[in-house]
Amino acid sequence: MFRYEMKKLFWKKSLLLILLLFTVIDVAKVRQEYHSTTYLTDDRAEGMMSWKEAFWKLYGQYGGRLTEKKMNAFLKQYQPLQEETADMTASSIADDPQYMTGSAWQDFNLMEKYYEMPMKYFYLYGKNAEKAAKKAKENISFYQEHGNSYEGKKNAVIYHLYQGREIRDFSYMEMIHYYLYYDFSSVLIFLLCIYGIVRVFACEREAQMEELTVVSVNGGRRLVRHKILAVALYTVLISLWFGLVDFFSFAWFYQSLEGMGMPIYAVENFACASVGCSIWQYVMLSFAARTLGFLVFGMFFLLLSECCKNALMPFVLSVMASIASIFIGDYFANSSHILCKVLNPYFLVTNRMLFGRTEFVDVFGAPVLSYEMALAVGIFLCLSLVFAVALLSRKNVMVTVKRCVNCEDF
Repeated sequence: MFRYEMKKLFWKKSLLLILLLFTVIDVAKVRQEYHSTTYLTDDRAEGMMSWKEAFWKLYGQYGGRLTEKKMNAFLKQYQPLQEETADMTASSIADDPQYMTGSAWQDFNLMEKYYEMPMKYFYLYGKNAEKAAKKAKENISFYQEHGNSYEGKKNAVIYHLYQGREIRDFSYMEMIHYYLYYDFSSVLIFLLCIYGIVRVFACEREAQMEELTVVSVNGGRRLVRHKILAVALYTVLISLWFGLVDFFSFAWFYQSLEGMGMPIYAVENFACASVGCSIWQYVMLSFAARTLGFLVFGMFFLLLSECCKNALMPFVLSVMASIASIFIGDYFANSSHILCKVLNPYFLVTNRMLFGRTEFVDVFGAPVLSYEMALAVGIFLCLSLVFAVALLSRKNVMVTVKRCVNCEDF
């Protein structure tokens, strides 16, 4: 029964064609993202290095462990360029052989964007984190003295999060930054989930097959359990597929997996991250959270399919609910209303808003990190929706018939 339900969900020409089309669109979107964001192209003056070649040449010297020797060597190469461009005395010639790219301006811009700015951030991050931890430790004593136990506990969590944080290595982070902020595939997953799931019950009802299934031995709620499992696996596989397409597309176009072993706060926009794991670990954690978010939406779509008499109504309601959730999520993304974030499963889908900030929810006087609360709420919503679908499904009337099989009247 489970295999049959999976076949009904997946083995449809229309779905396979849409999946193929969406995959091509997703890869094309990543390609567009690459060409619109990176400066490391192969464009160059004749006989000179391109930005891409110059960057990787410098990376051989300055990549890896950040040491004082490397920092001094970099400053010795960077500061003359900074002085030339600062007083506007640098030549505008595009093929000067004393510069890697043929121009002092291009060398300066390359080194500032891809080396000086990230190096400065990496080098200062440990000091800034130490200041934050020290301030949190002072706040613990202050709030305890004034009887504010909640703020004291919150600052204790902050202290343990930031204490000892530092970035010891220099790594290329451009691909990782844009990969972590890529959301286009989520829209495609929403559409595929809606298309596949809303028809699970509604189509059987339209074809009047429901009256037959409830009188079969394996029909009724027993069949519904297999439908729920099939929908859950369908959602997980669709989410996994586009997760892999996104990751390998970014790796292919940027031609790099550098920086995956760096701590997540090495990405500048994750400086206040509420997790201290590596980027590899964060990618896994983010995928799990995103899949949970789509499972919540998937079970909600399934519930609508169970409640509606035709396929059109749950489709329209599912699209409206998804759009509403996205718009509400965007509205509260930068707000201080943390509960509006943890209660909206959309924030599990775009989970960098939860993992990338240190925010708390007051749960009976205990400070709980927003991502922990969001995960707990997501699991609760998912199980509640599964229970609702099972509760609203029709019972198997064959149970009554079986009891009468040995009756003489039957």
